[in-house]
Amino acid sequence: MTRMLVQPNKLACNFCGKFDEDVEVLVSNKSAFICNECIIKCVGIVAERQLANLGKMTLTEVEGLDKRLFTEEQMRTVANRLAKLRNPFG
Repeated sequence: MTRMLVQPNKLACNFCGKFDEDVEVLVSNKSAFICNECIIKCVGIVAERQLANLGKMTLTEVEGLDKRLFTEEQMRTVANRLAKLRNPFG
């Protein structure tokens, strides 16, 4: 149960339960709220999953990745994979 259900007059993140005054941004759609902190965690999860599948991706798929999702260290891994795909014999 989130805090939003406990205090219906306050808006809260549906993922972590933090109130809108406790976070920088609370993004909403018609039925849910997510805070900036949870968005950052979600971006990290997406990046990790993409890295886990990196070895199975084609050159086009790797080139199509949104590089903004990755940390510098993760970007080195992506760059190494791109180099191997572009020059498999080198």
